[in-house]
Amino acid sequence: MLNNAQRLYQLVDQLMDFRKTEQGLKKLELAEGDIVHLMQDIFTSFLELSVQKNIKYTFKANRPEFICYFDRDAIEKICNNLLSNAFKYTRPGDRVELGFEHQNDQMLLTVSDTGLGIASADHERVFERFYQVNYSDENWGSGWGWLLQKAWQNYIVVQ
Repeated sequence: MLNNAQRLYQLVDQLMDFRKTEQGLKKLELAEGDIVHLMQDIFTSFLELSVQKNIKYTFKANRPEFICYFDRDAIEKICNNLLSNAFKYTRPGDRVELGFEHQNDQMLLTVSDTGLGIASADHERVFERFYQVNYSDENWGSGWGWLLQKAWQNYIVVQ
């Protein structure tokens, strides 16, 4: 019951953040930190789920640390949403990978999986309000998780 209450609190918090972002009231709060360490923490938080679902789960980074300015809360919410979707639509025995790469003064944070995927025709539509990819009986979400990321869509590439 406590887990359900915490999950509900997180969903309400995300919805409030979305509304603030949509109205231009929420700005990125940059602070200096090690983004690779944060990514490792995010990775670790999904390890138990990977074991429960029998999914091969890996983390890859092209450097052991990278100190930079970033919005910790935004990175956590985006990665958590992408990883939640990856685990939701990936079958036992398949894989999910979280990655970090720094090259040419750019950071690339990736979540990839061998799950159902998103059809090319749906790539741009995932940022529409409450849009869901049609997986028949496998539509488990509300479709608004991607909307939270809309403010950062210039930095997010759907493949």
